[in-house]
Amino acid sequence: MCKIKWRRRLAAALGLLLACLLRAGMESLAAGTQDQDYVLAAENDSFELYCNPESLAIRIREKATGYIYDSMGAEASEGDLNATYMGMRESGISVECRLENGNVRTWSITGDGADVETQLLEDGFRSSVRYGGAIGFDVQVTLTEKGLEVLIPEDSIVEAGDTAIRLQSVYIYPFLGSSYGCDNEGYLFVPDGCGALISTGQQTIATENYEKQIYGSDLGMGSFTGSDSEAMLKAAEEIYMPVFGSILEEGGHGIAGIVSRGDEYCRIAAYVSGIRTPYNLIMPKFVLRQTYQMKLDQSGSSLTANQEKRNPGDLCVTYVLLTGQEADYVGIAHAYRQWLLEQGVIKAGEAETESVPARVELILSERKKGLILSKTVTMTTLEQASAILQELYDAGIHQMDVVLRGYSGQGASGEAPSDFSFTGKVGSKSQWKKEISRLAQSGINLSLYADFSRGYEGAGGYGSGQQAQAINRVLLQTFDNGMYSWLAPAFAVRELEDFAKKAADLGVSGVSVDAFGSALYSNWNKKSVSTRADARNLQQQADSAGLKLNLYAPHAYMWGKCDAIYDIPLGSSNYYIFTDTVPFMQIVLKGCIPYYSEGWNFHANAGRDLLRCVEYGAYPSWYVSHEDSVELLNTASSWIFSSQYAVWKDSIVEKYREIDRALKDVSGAGIQDRVFLEEDVVRVDYDNGISIYVNYRQEDWTGDGVTVSGESFYVRGGTAAR
Repeated sequence: MCKIKWRRRLAAALGLLLACLLRAGMESLAAGTQDQDYVLAAENDSFELYCNPESLAIRIREKATGYIYDSMGAEASEGDLNATYMGMRESGISVECRLENGNVRTWSITGDGADVETQLLEDGFRSSVRYGGAIGFDVQVTLTEKGLEVLIPEDSIVEAGDTAIRLQSVYIYPFLGSSYGCDNEGYLFVPDGCGALISTGQQTIATENYEKQIYGSDLGMGSFTGSDSEAMLKAAEEIYMPVFGSILEEGGHGIAGIVSRGDEYCRIAAYVSGIRTPYNLIMPKFVLRQTYQMKLDQSGSSLTANQEKRNPGDLCVTYVLLTGQEADYVGIAHAYRQWLLEQGVIKAGEAETESVPARVELILSERKKGLILSKTVTMTTLEQASAILQELYDAGIHQMDVVLRGYSGQGASGEAPSDFSFTGKVGSKSQWKKEISRLAQSGINLSLYADFSRGYEGAGGYGSGQQAQAINRVLLQTFDNGMYSWLAPAFAVRELEDFAKKAADLGVSGVSVDAFGSALYSNWNKKSVSTRADARNLQQQADSAGLKLNLYAPHAYMWGKCDAIYDIPLGSSNYYIFTDTVPFMQIVLKGCIPYYSEGWNFHANAGRDLLRCVEYGAYPSWYVSHEDSVELLNTASSWIFSSQYAVWKDSIVEKYREIDRALKDVSGAGIQDRVFLEEDVVRVDYDNGISIYVNYRQEDWTGDGVTVSGESFYVRGGTAAR
């Protein structure tokens, strides 16, 4: 009997050994270790990094599952890709160069015979790439515990002085995270507006791929011509965050990409199968130079010129590899949020409040043009403002962020950037100081509205040396309910700092600054030249004199600077290529920075928009005046088409109570998950154990152990289930 047991144990041991050898052989085969083109560059507890030293193609093997992330994606069939895309697929880095004849051509490592020298490092590899004697740069790929980092140092970029060939843009691993065809179980994530998804599992009806610049277009690169503007149209959303992602299989594997350096000059490009290639691709494209139209004479003749000086800075992408439950857009958001926390950009622990805060923007006065002279229209006096706020407070709105617009004699739009005067028509400075002190005792925060980046025509306070100018020598001017000029970034920062010191003496809690952090542009005015990177640094270093800095729809690089976000985007551009809009930005920010919706005065479908705010965790906002907003016609504030308090009072109180009932128990909490239950029914889970169900349907919905009335919400947990 002992002999039989011994034989069984020996057989089991041999079987286990054989299984281990087979598994090791399969993993070795999958990782490409048998492929002579790839070498093991680095490994840690989580991953193995293999690289092709000549093409810089990489494969990352996840040790826990054996899964392989391949920078070349799926195999291409003959004829799938033209020579340009084939070269981009095979090469780790591809570039666009402007040739001596003015044409722009894409060069890849494998397709254009680049000379590559690769050195293995302890945690990755560094390669020197040279295209003859014209263009060169170094690439450093570092394996991390979460994925990898790809860096092209600025000081390694070489452009030969004896040739007119110039580096225009750089693609970093464009096929990493790609999928093939339209029969996949994943999607691409693009940071358009609050966030959007592009399905890789269906044929798109779109005819164009997606590409946008992070933080919006650079106005200083000639986007404006005189007074031309898109203000008459509904503007598409911008990219506010330097992040993108690819989910290869939801709940399986995916990749989050964070443009950690050079983001102000980077574009996010997403291609779907059937448009140009059969692949689904998402990639960062770093723009080092742009072409622009230079006017030659008054008749309108122009020529295409190329940016002479290369955009400054390192180019760097941080990749986080996602697996299991992390492999969805919520996982991408959590990865980006964690990166922001580690970088110190945001901080967890938003202050908890007993009730939901509301933003109330009081329109005090505005400037209206007459046939000969302009006049100031009084919309709300100090006494009227005081009565409005007291009435709202007595109705139960105890947490208010109050913003004063139009406190000077020139109205909201007529104020010079440096103007800190108060008109007696709406209340003197000393009267407001007393009122501010009284409001503060009730817990009401009061801030002053200002715009230091734009100067309206006739407002004064700036000269030609403070006006921003495009690279083609055109002043940055546009028409948006009135003509205004964009001002030099350095000037805007100086004005903010001076204004904040005066506001601090008045006793307000903060300043609410428009266009600051939401418009990033270079300035080519010789009296105050600044690159887009300079403008970013200036804004980040601005001193608000200890006051809270509230910003309107700021880009991510200013999140660490602001105390509240106004007008947070709650949608995307809704292009045909998008299949879903998701609250990605809100998942990143909830529990770190309080954020508010756009004014509820302008909702076409108030009920549905309230549900959207509940789902996205956004606090409510209203624009309020004592007088009828018809008085704002033919002013720069004519976009506020309904604001009279007598009309809006009941709605404000009613809608506030609804949003307070939904969100008060998740104050200070972060979003843990968002679950799509059925069409038009979602559940948002918070890290304090509370879940909020939102039903956009007209009929009731039952499931997950709860019943949610039609066009309503249900809160599970917290002070009470309701």
